[in-house]
Amino acid sequence: MKRPALLGLIILVLFFLTALVRSYVLIREREGELDRLRGQVGQLQGKVDEREGALSYYKSPEFIYKEALEQLGWTRRGEVIPDLPDWKGKEIEIEGKPAGSSIAAAPEPLPYWKLWRNLFFEN
Repeated sequence: MKRPALLGLIILVLFFLTALVRSYVLIREREGELDRLRGQVGQLQGKVDEREGALSYYKSPEFIYKEALEQLGWTRRGEVIPDLPDWKGKEIEIEGKPAGSSIAAAPEPLPYWKLWRNLFFEN
């Protein structure tokens, strides 16, 4: 009678031991998955923080004014924005310096009719 009880006890201990090992392995796998998911949560939280910062900038009065000025040409009440001519390639006279000393002027472009005349009738 002692042998079957001992054999049953050994089988029972082996069953509990394999269940314990399976549980340990399962816990380790789940911990790895949990760490991976925590990393993803951290990355997504960083993106959320970045987008919230961008949203707060887009809602700010500075951004709204900038977009209204650039896109629509609107200004604040009483504000005047001068429309300056394009000075690129033109000669500018600076106080105390002769014109052309620092910035050379490009020659004025010919009118289209002169360009066509030159193209067809002059060599």
